[in-house]
Amino acid sequence: MTESTSETIVSSPSVAPTDDFLPRLGLMAVVVIVCAGFLSLYVLSKPQLGGVQANAKAASIIIVPTDRPSGLRGNNIAGLTSAASGPAQAVLPPPVSAGAPPAQAPAAKANIPPPPPASNIPQVSNPDPDTANKLAAEGNQASQRQDYAKAIELFTQSLQLNPAPIYYGLRGDVNWRAGKLDDALSDYNNAIAMEPGAPDGYYGRARVYRDKGDKAAAIRDLQTFLELKPNDAGNAGIRQEAQEMINQLK
Repeated sequence: MTESTSETIVSSPSVAPTDDFLPRLGLMAVVVIVCAGFLSLYVLSKPQLGGVQANAKAASIIIVPTDRPSGLRGNNIAGLTSAASGPAQAVLPPPVSAGAPPAQAPAAKANIPPPPPASNIPQVSNPDPDTANKLAAEGNQASQRQDYAKAIELFTQSLQLNPAPIYYGLRGDVNWRAGKLDDALSDYNNAIAMEPGAPDGYYGRARVYRDKGDKAAAIRDLQTFLELKPNDAGNAGIRQEAQEMINQLK
């Protein structure tokens, strides 16, 4: 009886609970570390992957006017003050030095007619683009007040300091509004000769040709304008005006 009990005790298997527990614990630790690293890399540091970024500010809405205020050319205005704050004021683009390359290259698809020869462009040895730009801004304000004589005087001073095509275009607009069609045509011709890839000169010259009774020349310039002017929401209004003018001239 004693021997049987002894054999049973000896033959019982020994239990080693730590043999499987430690490897499993190590594996679980590795999984937790990997998950924590993934969470930190792709969620906490890049919350935009979820569609919203932490502390993000709402994007401001930019409204681009499609109607051009009286006396101003749409492509020459960088911004306008709110209607609630008073009359719209033009903000001219950065100064353009004489002899600088055109700001806008001709569109590849545009059938641009040969530019007219420039005439009576002042030769300035030391251009002053900053002062010229300030005078042009005052000219825009005078044009909005319909003080065309003052506006023409200020744009002329701008051209004497820095004969840039933008100032010829602006003075051409004022001359056209003042009924000085020959002077307006000369200004637009100079603007186009200096920068044939800029669309606004063609639009302005088309109005002069229309008022002088040259329908064919007006339609040609309007078609060139539509080819050069970007077809986007910001230019929808002026492009529609050009197309309506073409329809009226045909």
